[in-house]
Amino acid sequence: MIQQSHIDYEKAKYWYEKASAQGNLDAMRALGFMYEKGKVMEVNYTKAIRIYTEAAEKGDYHSHINLWWMYSQGLGVEKNSTIAAQWPQKGFVE
Repeated sequence: MIQQSHIDYEKAKYWYEKASAQGNLDAMRALGFMYEKGKVMEVNYTKAIRIYTEAAEKGDYHSHINLWWMYSQGLGVEKNSTIAAQWPQKGFVE
């Protein structure tokens, strides 16, 4: 019998917050994802966008893609295909 692994999202959130405070881009992106998807806490698109934006401005290309998705779908922001299209391009330029 294959045993399912258990993910402790509370513990993950704790460590992602600590690592994010130190500027770890992977942790910032993961924490943004947790807010976007509602892991541990309620879905909070505003916090997800704030975290993704900070990570993107520090050079995390994946956060550029996440911002593209959120703007293109109108998640936490007014749906805006023009702004959405700019995020992936910024990632290539920066």
